[in-house]
Amino acid sequence: MDAGVEIADNRAIGIKCYNPEYTFVEKLQAIIRKFAQEQESKVINQNFLRQYYDVYELHGNQAVINFIGTEKYEAHKVRRFNTKELETPLSENAAFDFSDNGLLQIFKERFLQTKALYYNGQPTFEEIIGRIKSYLHRM
Repeated sequence: MDAGVEIADNRAIGIKCYNPEYTFVEKLQAIIRKFAQEQESKVINQNFLRQYYDVYELHGNQAVINFIGTEKYEAHKVRRFNTKELETPLSENAAFDFSDNGLLQIFKERFLQTKALYYNGQPTFEEIIGRIKSYLHRM
């Protein structure tokens, strides 16, 4: 302001920002919903696989790991997931299963096509699924 430049204060005061723990639950829900939509419609959603990467990265946050399975975690799942999504445990959900090697191969190839989006290197889709599966029994 001393330099005669007028600056607009555009801070998001009064707007609740999410923390990684709640974002994690929302990403899980996004994976389940987008997976089901894609399997039903057969229309490929280019940004869908990014959700797996986000969950993978959030699994690297100790606060998220500690949050999994807590009362707050379960309450947020109930708020975000619909009844049908809650009926199937995440460990049994097709979006995290990948026992169909054909589907896994398709997802691996699709994920590789997005490598330009990752400025700090891209893990393999197997690494992503491996990390997710290591916590799936708690989710």
